[in-house]
Amino acid sequence: MSVKKRESRMEKEKALVLCRRLRGARYEVAQSQEGFMNIAQTIEAVGKALNPEAVTLGQTEEALSNFIGDYHPLGKKSVEPDTGSFAALFPIVLEARNDEAHLGASARAAATAGVRIGIMLEDAIMNMIYHFHVEDFMCETICRTYTWEMLREARRKMLVGSFSWLPFEIGDGKWQLVGDRDLAKYLADPSKRRKRLTETIEDAQSSDGLKITEAPMVPTGTGRGEALCLIGDKAGLVEAKHGKVVVGIVTAFDFL
Repeated sequence: MSVKKRESRMEKEKALVLCRRLRGARYEVAQSQEGFMNIAQTIEAVGKALNPEAVTLGQTEEALSNFIGDYHPLGKKSVEPDTGSFAALFPIVLEARNDEAHLGASARAAATAGVRIGIMLEDAIMNMIYHFHVEDFMCETICRTYTWEMLREARRKMLVGSFSWLPFEIGDGKWQLVGDRDLAKYLADPSKRRKRLTETIEDAQSSDGLKITEAPMVPTGTGRGEALCLIGDKAGLVEAKHGKVVVGIVTAFDFL
């Protein structure tokens, strides 16, 4: 992953892999501060991709700083109000990376610093690549529900994964979505909630009580702008160009 070249296809593939790792590590930190080591190791992996001679995280500082300076929209000298500069954040991550104990306030500070550097690197990678397609942003692992599944299970999946939409297949390659707002409305009546939680999605839908939404389908190769227009405020299912095979899911949040 060269800091200077932008056109290499292999470079883009490596950069996207690292970008996905950064995103995954960021999500892990959001679940638990114990995810700090993952974000620190991923930052180190980006640094070593930029400087193959680096052996430790500390030896990647200059390469990471230069990369952010070259490609981040604000540059390395610009300080975002609630983010801080790379120069201020990196020593926090480095010190915690070299410390065996990650506890209390220091661990939270290190995790926060790691996430902020990770976001800087994600922004720099996205700015470096220029042209993206929907498959570069999508989540390949789809958390889905089924027409035969009880609403209590669909609700549990939404709560555990913090999902606003759950897709389910209705046959012939067609998909629909159940949304958190629509499910919450359907379960809002205290006198009916217990019974409705045991209904299947199919039963709740056929009673005209639970609102179901058609899932936007987005072909692979679709650009970022067009994909956002297609999905609107919903979750879009990404399908392979040749054959109606769903390969991922994407929302506007993924494009941030």
